[in-house]
Formats: sequence, structure tokens, C-alpha cells
Amino acid sequence: MPIGDKLWEETSKAVGRRINDVSEKGVHEEVSFVGEITGFGRLKGMKGRIVGTDNYWEKITGENVIYGNANGILTLQGKKEGEIVGFKAVGLGKLVKRSPLKPEDLLSLIWFPDPPPEFPWMRSTIVIWEAVVDPKKQTITATAYEWVGSSKATA
Repeated sequence: MPIGDKLWEETSKAVGRRINDVSEKGVHEEVSFVGEITGFGRLKGMKGRIVGTDNYWEKITGENVIYGNANGILTLQGKKEGEIVGFKAVGLGKLVKRSPLKPEDLLSLIWFPDPPPEFPWMRSTIVIWEAVVDPKKQTITATAYEWVGSSKATA
């Protein structure tokens, strides 16, 4: 899975949690988050905020994998102040050990359904977002990369 340039680094914090359901499928939970991003690559020199809500299912199994989706916005400041970019994501998480104090590794694919005219490249961009969640501190440290795909990597 060849990745391209780094787009941003992120530090976020959970600010709200809601349990929607508990059933044989597992625990259905929503977590709202806010954070700061620093741009690289096509976003070089930009700073911004990220706000969103994760919506996921977690079932305690031998694999300890969680899956879900997210919706949110990036508010970018750089050449133009306060540009708002909506995003959607799907992802998986892997609990390192089943303990409320152990970190979780997350991987998501992010896309931008309707980017502003200042960022036309976002319309055809898929982002690979890798993160580590520290449940003790309720923080997320992440890096976002452009996905270039294997055909571009070998061309």
C-alpha cells in the first residue's frame, strides 16, 4: 500500500462520549474530538483545527478489532484564513492489549466529498490516517498521508 507525501500531523483530544447500544454485536459508541493540525506537502505552511465525531462498534474478541466511521471538518489557516473542509472516514482499530490503560492503533481512509475551490486536488485524494490513541490521557496523535496507489508507485 504505497503512501505519498505527508499532508498533516495531528494532536486531538476526546471531548465527549456516548454509548448508543450494547448488544451481541458489541458496544456501539460515539466519540467527539477536537484537535490541532500542522500541514505538510500540499498543505505545507498551513495550521488548522480538526473537529469530528467517530462512530464505531467494538466487540471484545480474540482479535480485538474495532471498526467504524467518522465525519468532521478541517478549518485551515494559511494563504486564506478559515477555509473549512468537510471530511468523511472509514477505519479500523486494533487494541494492543485489552486494558483501558493500553494504547490503540488506528487506521482510517479519509476523503473530502465537497472541498472548496481553493483545494481542487482534494476531490480526487484519499488520505491514509494512522494514529495512536492514549486512553489514559484521552489523546490521539496522528499522521495523514496521501495514498498514491501501487500503479503510481511503479510508474
